[in-house]
Amino acid sequence: MSVVVTISPLSTVETIFREQSVASMPVELSLVGFAGSFLWFTCGIMLHDWWILAPNAIGILIGCFTTYLIWKFGTFFEDLGKQVSRALTFGPQDSLAQAKKRQLQQLSRLQQLGVPSRKHKFIV
Repeated sequence: MSVVVTISPLSTVETIFREQSVASMPVELSLVGFAGSFLWFTCGIMLHDWWILAPNAIGILIGCFTTYLIWKFGTFFEDLGKQVSRALTFGPQDSLAQAKKRQLQQLSRLQQLGVPSRKHKFIV
C-alpha cells in the first residue's frame, strides 16, 4: 500500500512535462513520502528486513525523481528559501511589534463588527 501512495504523484508526470509546471503534482505529499521512505529504509537496514527495505528503496528512487521534477519545474524550493531568509532577517523586536500590530488590528475588526469587548491580553 505504501508503494501505491509513493507512486501516486507519478500519475501527473505527463502533464508536468507538457505544461513545464508541477502545479498538478501534490508537492508536499511527494516530499513527505520521500522522507518517509528514507526513514523506513534506514529502519529496514537496522533490522536487516528485506520486506521493509525493498518497497522503500523503490520509494526513495521515486522520491528522488519527483524531487528533481519539483526542483526543475516548480518554485517550491525558491519560495521556501525566501520564507526562511525572511524569517531569519526579522529580529525578536520586529516580530513582537508585528504581533502587537496584528492584535490591535483584530481588536479593531471585532469592535467594527460589534462584538462585545472583553479583557484582551496583549503582548507587552
